[in-house]
Amino acid sequence: MHPPVIIAHRGLPELYPENTLLSIEQAIRAGAKAVEFDIQMTMDRIPILFHDTTLGRMTGKAGLVMKKTWEQLREYRASCPDRFARTYTQVAIASLAEAVELFNSHPGVCPCIEIKQESAEYFGLKTFVNAIVKTADPLLNRALFLSFNRDVIAYLHSLGIKHTGWALEGFDTRARVAARELKPEVLVCDINKLPASGKIFWPGPWDWMVYHTEDPVIARRYFDAGADYVETDNIRHMADSLPEYFIDSETQT
Repeated sequence: MHPPVIIAHRGLPELYPENTLLSIEQAIRAGAKAVEFDIQMTMDRIPILFHDTTLGRMTGKAGLVMKKTWEQLREYRASCPDRFARTYTQVAIASLAEAVELFNSHPGVCPCIEIKQESAEYFGLKTFVNAIVKTADPLLNRALFLSFNRDVIAYLHSLGIKHTGWALEGFDTRARVAARELKPEVLVCDINKLPASGKIFWPGPWDWMVYHTEDPVIARRYFDAGADYVETDNIRHMADSLPEYFIDSETQT
C-alpha cells in the first residue's frame, strides 16, 4: 500500500510545452512525485519524448517522427506554437536518454513511461520496447511502464519488468477478463469511461490510475472511491489545492 499519488501528465502542459525537459522539470519543481511522458522512436531507432506521430502540433513543421533521424529532429523545437506562439522557441525535443539523466537527479520521482502504439507498430514491438528498456536501464527499479497495447505489457513481463500499467480502451467485461490474464501492476482508465456512481473499480491484484483532471475536487473524489493515482495536466494547481498529497515531494525552492 502507498499513499495516493497525483501524476503530472506529460510534465506540466498547462503551462509549458508537453513532453519536454522543461515541462518535466517544472512539474517536479511544483511537487510532482510521478511524471508521465510519451515515447515514440526516430528513423534511426532513438527513443524520444513525443506523443504524436506527426510533427505539426508540437513543432509547426511537417513530417512524421518515424521518418526523421535524431540529428534532424535536434534542429526542431518543441514549442507548441499554436498554444504558446513564440514563447518557447528555444525548447528542444528531448531524447529518452536525456530524460533518464534528468530523473537520475531526482531519485524520489517516479518516471511513468508511456510506450506509444504507433511506434510499436511501425518498428516492431520488440525492437521498440527493447530500445526503450535499454535506454531506461538506470530507471528500471522505479519506472512505471505504461501502454494501451496489451502485447507490450506482456512482453515487458517476459523481460522481467513487472512495474507496468495497462491503459484500458474500454471499461467492460472483456477488458476485465483480459486484465485478470495480463496481471499488470496498474490498470489505467479515462475518467470519462468509468461508471458515474456505485462501486467504480474492479477488485484485483492491481492499483488504479485514472486520467485526467485539473479539478482538485474530482481528484479527491476518485481517491476516496479507491483510485491510487490521478493524472493531471496542471500539477501546480493540484499541489496548491491538495497539499496533503505532496508532503513527501521533491519540491524545489
